Amino acid sequence: MSTTWIKLNAKALYLMKGGTNEFIEKVDLVPKLELLTGATVPTPIAGKFSLNIPARWFERSDAPGQMAINLTDTSEPSAFKTTTTPTAATPSTFSKITAPSGEEFAFIDSRSAGTSEPNLANFQPNQALNDGTLLPRYYFKVNDFKDFSKKLTTNFTLLEFISDTEIARGITFPYYIPVAIIRLADSMQSLRDRFGEPIRVSSGYRSPFYPDYQNNPSFKSAHRFGTAIDFVSVGDRIIDSQADLDFVDDKVFDGGFLGGGNRPSGSSSLGFEFTESAAEMGFDIHHSHLDMGYITQNAELIHVKDFL
Repeated sequence: MSTTWIKLNAKALYLMKGGTNEFIEKVDLVPKLELLTGATVPTPIAGKFSLNIPARWFERSDAPGQMAINLTDTSEPSAFKTTTTPTAATPSTFSKITAPSGEEFAFIDSRSAGTSEPNLANFQPNQALNDGTLLPRYYFKVNDFKDFSKKLTTNFTLLEFISDTEIARGITFPYYIPVAIIRLADSMQSLRDRFGEPIRVSSGYRSPFYPDYQNNPSFKSAHRFGTAIDFVSVGDRIIDSQADLDFVDDKVFDGGFLGGGNRPSGSSSLGFEFTESAAEMGFDIHHSHLDMGYITQNAELIHVKDFL
């Protein structure tokens, strides 16, 4: 087995695939913060960084055997892409996907849809983003607005998993949503059960029609994959402080929490990989962001195989 190695540059610490310049995981260098006299928000201290090295990197069967350091290098190595064979049946055999609630939606493989789904091209399936990651291949179809009222789970409707911004700007049908959002909804139901209180969701899937992606079509965000969720409250608790983020993260991550800003942020039996930190929000905390990473192509089928 090829041994992994560690690369540290001015941008991040990377666990690298042996014999390549591709990274398996990374931990961004996070500026240490200091409250300066007269400042209203913490400010980065020049040249000082906090860095958490995941212990699990050294527990792998191919644990890193060497490290390369270049603190003047700001380039980003490419992400290592595994070749995965889905454990589910051949995609062409699927005609529907069933949400945990029992609601059924038409299953679409964008690579075989052809002219039968002309509007699907507007959702840019399989398009390469700025780091080469491909947008999803598999979608389900929403024919009209009343479909958004269908329940994905006991407590969540499909409408709650669509960006408020897109809804406000108006939606053209048919509308297509990555199948991964079915698993996201299932995990959010489990999180709601842990809290025992309603969760107010503000944004889930964001299609290419979302304003940020209209301005920057290759921008990478887990919201584009149907694997990210933003929510603004749990019960009567509004999420607007670090204590609120900690309150959420304590429920989401089961142990070994590495902190927001790390990818992954820790282990979660709910399937979440990452939580956004206050620093990433510019210290303007007004929601909790959770995501499951960039699940795309064959991995999409594995992700939702229980619902096909």
